[in-house]
Amino acid sequence: MKNQKLNEYCNNIRNQYKDYLSLEQFRIICKIAKRTANYLLTNGVVPCIDTGKQTCRFKIKIDDVLAYLHSLESVERITATGMSSCKVVRPKVLRESYSAFLKEIPESGFLSYLEQTYHQYPDVITPSDIAEITGLVEGTIQHYTRNGHIQAFRIGRNHMIPKPYAYEFIMSDKFIDSLSPIEYIVKISHELEAWLEVNPVDCEVVL
Repeated sequence: MKNQKLNEYCNNIRNQYKDYLSLEQFRIICKIAKRTANYLLTNGVVPCIDTGKQTCRFKIKIDDVLAYLHSLESVERITATGMSSCKVVRPKVLRESYSAFLKEIPESGFLSYLEQTYHQYPDVITPSDIAEITGLVEGTIQHYTRNGHIQAFRIGRNHMIPKPYAYEFIMSDKFIDSLSPIEYIVKISHELEAWLEVNPVDCEVVL
């Protein structure tokens, strides 16, 4: 059903636009902010022709845009409105782009975003809570707690994780290299970008 919805969406796009798209058309189609679109183009995630001009700088083949949308596998992943608990190995280029994006942001800014976004969770959370936040399966979180990748303490047979340790894991290379589903990467990238627009930090983020 999801693939059918995506195919219908892409067919509509092909019927509405010509062979080449502008940056503005690209961002509208992908439902992303202008900085995100610029980041995807300048970092080669989506191929394009860079004319070097200040206006109408990019020319993007519609086929490359549709290929990017299909790499996300569903319209839901384009809009980044939800998460899934299934294991989906994200494309290497997306993982590398996400990692590069995070390196441009001070850790304090990312931490502030996490604290604000997940403030509704209690100060001490469970592996199930982290699975809900990240999209990883609960068994993976439990494995990470047992192996020390997520600091936790035990109450009976249950692992309990103070939220600062959960945030530390989300900001770590271990999480980026894990089997985090692509939905979370798209979701957090878009949400973090929107958060930075309202809560700028002392850094230069090209997105």
